[in-house]
Amino acid sequence: MDFENGKRTNVLLSRVTALIILLPFFLLSFFNHPLGDDYWSTDLVRRLGFWHAQVALYNTVPPRWLALGLSCLSPLSWGNFWGYKVIPVVFLLLFMAAMAGLFRTLSGGRSSRKDSCWLAILFTAVFLSAAPGIGGGIYWVSALIVFGIGLLLFVYWVTLLLRWYRGRRSGWILAGICLCFLGMAGSNEIITVISLVVLGVVNIYRRTIDRPTVIQLILFGLCLGFFFSFNGGGNRYTLMQTADSSKFWYSVAFSILVSGFCVFKALTSPFCLAALIVTYTPFVRWCRGVYGAQQGLNKAVPYFTAVWLFTLFIIPFIVLYLSGLHPGYRVVNMVLFFQLVGLMYFGMRAVNGAGIQAAHAAFARLGRYKNIAVILLLAAGFMVKNNVSIAVRELVSGSARQYDREMNQRYQLIRQCPVDTCMVPRLQHTSITLRYDSTDFNDSHISDYFQKEVIVR
Repeated sequence: MDFENGKRTNVLLSRVTALIILLPFFLLSFFNHPLGDDYWSTDLVRRLGFWHAQVALYNTVPPRWLALGLSCLSPLSWGNFWGYKVIPVVFLLLFMAAMAGLFRTLSGGRSSRKDSCWLAILFTAVFLSAAPGIGGGIYWVSALIVFGIGLLLFVYWVTLLLRWYRGRRSGWILAGICLCFLGMAGSNEIITVISLVVLGVVNIYRRTIDRPTVIQLILFGLCLGFFFSFNGGGNRYTLMQTADSSKFWYSVAFSILVSGFCVFKALTSPFCLAALIVTYTPFVRWCRGVYGAQQGLNKAVPYFTAVWLFTLFIIPFIVLYLSGLHPGYRVVNMVLFFQLVGLMYFGMRAVNGAGIQAAHAAFARLGRYKNIAVILLLAAGFMVKNNVSIAVRELVSGSARQYDREMNQRYQLIRQCPVDTCMVPRLQHTSITLRYDSTDFNDSHISDYFQKEVIVR
């Protein structure tokens, strides 16, 4: 009876922890508003039409056909502002669904759908509690389309590759693999490089070049030709040509520090630590299924480690070395994601390693002390500044609601302004979570969208 009560307590505590972390981010989404480039691409659509807007964008920025196409189809193209409140919620749900599918595929179906979904929910809670850039990575829709959609497609792509290599070699699986690869190539250059490295290492490990690899390499060649046929693609190459050795070594050092920053942010977030503790039990159950289903992956430790370290390094390096600009937090979010993936892989190896049963039994004997630690961490989380505490404070204080109200009033003032130059009051309330930059400044993209000069005073 005590065992059953303890099990129910653990389940309840894990659900409460996930709810405390995730709910504020879902609720805050309903106070979200478009920012920066959200106005730019949709303004081009309203003035030039969809296809002419695509050509104009391709000759200005790298021609990410999927990202730019989705940006031009976003709600502002039809004068709708409310859609930006729903898009982050939809993305988070799709992200959890994608991770659940990946976890179930990795376990070879030995993990139930319920356990896979619950592990995906806890993974998302850990990620959001420690992500360096919530505003720029989740709520800014233009950045979400580039980095979030690219990451989402990568997860689906890996899931389909695993199914292909496990024997489900249908035409639908192959088509899904190729479409996901095309989508990644059309949304994010960084994730495309990572996917190509994954493909190469998989083929080296298997000592064969299979049909999906050949098709995807052909598609990549076509994508590369398309990329450099526009001015926007060549701009990145020009920047690379102007790089010197000092810039290279600075980029190397900084890229290593980025990984350290992500680890530091995770370890200093009480909510992240609490989520990691409650994830332990469902994670161990899942690991047992993976260990039996993925013998090849279990033996590929050197290969996985090489790809993992390369990924952590290349994400910030590409941005800094090619552009000369420090990678934004929306880019660093990807580093944290792959750090968590690596943590799960090496954790799976440890759970199934020799002598781990004794450690697992010792962890289980902690019982109520583990639960007390989680409760204390959750309480401490509200006392220090972190992603969750800031989001909760903005909800409870009403600042998010006031921000939403002031933005709606600003739209109304601009629409009703009878002249070409409109003065709007500076925002009295803003949101650190929702905005990638909480500063209220004059944004030329807003002026272009409304076809009036909007001045914040």
